[in-house]
Amino acid sequence: MAHDNSATSQTVSNVILPSASQPDSPPATPIPTVLIGDQEIRKFNHAKADLVRIFLAVYRVKSKNIDVVLSMNVPYAVEGIAKLDESDLNAAKDLFAKAAESLKIVNFGLFA
Repeated sequence: MAHDNSATSQTVSNVILPSASQPDSPPATPIPTVLIGDQEIRKFNHAKADLVRIFLAVYRVKSKNIDVVLSMNVPYAVEGIAKLDESDLNAAKDLFAKAAESLKIVNFGLFA
């Protein structure tokens, strides 16, 4: 993802592995692996790189040999715009956690 965003730097601050055993086949949605990190990304001809918090959840569907990815980018230090504080980033983390927990694959037939 950092490559696709042309990030000038990237760090991973947290990786959360599934604590429960993974369901091996449909109709159960797999438990995701979650990654949280930061990227510095130059956008919109800004003189300084923007700081972006990245939230990523990967759902491995072994029986279909595919991964489903959910991501959320939160720019938190952008040139010309007020910075987000830690409480804003924690709220974004909580929102992403709710989205990642609630994602359900209802039609496994979408995957070949």
